[in-house]
Amino acid sequence: MVGDNVAIGVRNFRVAAILQQDPAHGGVLFSFAPRLMMQLDDVAATGLVQTGSHISYHLLVAGGANAVQGFKSWLSSRLARGERLEDVTNARPEIRTALEKTQ
Repeated sequence: MVGDNVAIGVRNFRVAAILQQDPAHGGVLFSFAPRLMMQLDDVAATGLVQTGSHISYHLLVAGGANAVQGFKSWLSSRLARGERLEDVTNARPEIRTALEKTQ
């Protein structure tokens, strides 16, 4: 519940909100593990980032069409190995469905 404390790794955090719909996860109804959104600065403090950890980072960008296209153009040439840029044209089907709903 909002306001509760939850242990994540070696730290306790306060639940600030509960999302009704996760834009980064699309319409998937089932997941093997609960999803969590947290400040990037807090991730290292959990002690959970280590060899064998499965961690995904998502940056969700919104704005006017020209601004978003400009960001995509800028970012495309800067992606590192293992990074990818997803949008409504190339995302997994569940992500595509969620993105189409926001447009």
